[in-house]
Amino acid sequence: MRRVLGLALLGLGLGARLGAQAKAAVGGELTGQHFGSVLVPIVVDMSATGGAKLGSYTARLTWNPVALTFSSALAGNFPPPQVNTDSITFGVLKFTSVSPTGTGGLVTLAQLQYTVPDTIPSPLTLAFSEMSAAGSFASLLPTLTVSSATFCPSRGWWGDIDRDGASNSRDALLALSKVVGLPVDTVLDTISTAPLVVDTLHFDSGLGDVNADGAVTSVDALIILSAAVGIPIPGQRVMVLAPGGCGTGSPKTIAVLPSAADLAVGQSYHLLAQGRDTAGRTVTLSNATWRSSNLTVAGVDADGTLHARAPGAAVITAAVGPGISATATVTVVAGRSKWYVDASVTGTPVQFGTLAFPFDNPLRAFPLVREGDTIAVARGTYDFLADGDLAVGVVIQGGTPGDTTTRPLFRDAPRGSHVALRFTGGQRALIQNVMFRGFSYGIELQGVHSLALEDARRPEFVGRHQRLLVRDDGLAACRPPRLRRRQPVPRHRGHRVQ
Repeated sequence: MRRVLGLALLGLGLGARLGAQAKAAVGGELTGQHFGSVLVPIVVDMSATGGAKLGSYTARLTWNPVALTFSSALAGNFPPPQVNTDSITFGVLKFTSVSPTGTGGLVTLAQLQYTVPDTIPSPLTLAFSEMSAAGSFASLLPTLTVSSATFCPSRGWWGDIDRDGASNSRDALLALSKVVGLPVDTVLDTISTAPLVVDTLHFDSGLGDVNADGAVTSVDALIILSAAVGIPIPGQRVMVLAPGGCGTGSPKTIAVLPSAADLAVGQSYHLLAQGRDTAGRTVTLSNATWRSSNLTVAGVDADGTLHARAPGAAVITAAVGPGISATATVTVVAGRSKWYVDASVTGTPVQFGTLAFPFDNPLRAFPLVREGDTIAVARGTYDFLADGDLAVGVVIQGGTPGDTTTRPLFRDAPRGSHVALRFTGGQRALIQNVMFRGFSYGIELQGVHSLALEDARRPEFVGRHQRLLVRDDGLAACRPPRLRRRQPVPRHRGHRVQ
């Protein structure tokens, strides 16, 4: 009976895994100009996994190093990858990442940046040695499908028929000439008396198909001319990179992720522009441009990094041509009186420090707080990979005040390497309901006027002799026995708290 039951449960487990069909792929349009650059997105579609979320993966990508040179790995909407570049000169890259909370839907694992040193194509072969779901930790490899792709050098820009780097009325005239059967190498110039001679070695009439219907028609000429005179051409691919013969479609639509951001002055956040072609494939956006409707409120870098400057609202636009663009709204506040931290969101791509989108570690909040702000830290374990420097006095509120069962743990990583809280300025600080473990100093006082501790402890010491290691002005190590509620720590030279 036990054997039958075990086989039945095993069958159920296999069935659950078989129903979870993840699809991994190298992003759709893979093209770039000679001596230019190209972004290669690595994506996993989790929409057919029955609600499962991607938790971890280990991947390997290979290519022809003569055709492409690896430059860097950028994050997508999954935690930034850890990369091994020791074999990139041979065209091999290994990368991995984890997300405890997981990411569902269309997941962009990474955007790999390459330069294009030659004019030859290259296969991009993707393989996975490990992939698992968050929460259940079930392997996704048994039913995973992987699609590789081919990089093709760009043939030019859509709408730029004469390849002069612009799409204008001359290109519209060339398109019309193609439509009526005139020889495109002898197009009459209606302004001067001499004929306009076009070098056929650099001429590509196929670039006139800006509406992607497979033919060059008068509609294409109308679109090109409309774009040239500033008339909106939504959805048309004027001045979008055109892949070579082995490439796939150009981006038809794009989206900015997230579509809304709520930041405080001084915060930065990296926006992601994600494109899809007419077949629904994720495509590269190597030539995307970014702009802000209000540079006083928020600026944006060429890579989509957003910088909050002043209170107000702004619209951030990402575009790959005059007809293909998407926007995100940004709201900037002067500051927050309360910042939120929750270990359960570790690995999630959107973290603003708000109640809806908390940070995953207190270190993210420390550079942003102002005097008197509160940092609410939910129950959990938080590893510190750097010193916790604070230039102002703040309230660090762990879990639910007064409930020691909700007390979060601040843990040094590696042990004995960092100071958990180093106050270099400020008026008053309150540390409430927090545990410290493994730090060289739990708290170091270099400038704050006063410090109060409530239910804070160092768990290595138990019983009546629980102690928290505090350093005052960097001069003396203070070991206060069993800290009382709201016990002040006086700041006198060399003072040892009793």
